[in-house]
Amino acid sequence: MNSALDPFVPDWGRMAPAQLAGEPVLQDDVLLLPTSLGTLRLSLHEFGMRLRSGGDVRDYGILCGNLVPLSL
Repeated sequence: MNSALDPFVPDWGRMAPAQLAGEPVLQDDVLLLPTSLGTLRLSLHEFGMRLRSGGDVRDYGILCGNLVPLSL
């Protein structure tokens, strides 16, 4: 299904889900989950859980304040 605002939206229902490709690793209070599509990074913060994927972990300046992960 395409959006009227963006006619190039992928059909997410037809895409295969990522598969776990290895054991999770805890690194500096961030849980790293290796998947068939790259590494998924999970961290807990005062505002909730943050999910990041891909190799680029730069901060886009969208979130307010200093994001310090809570201890896992």
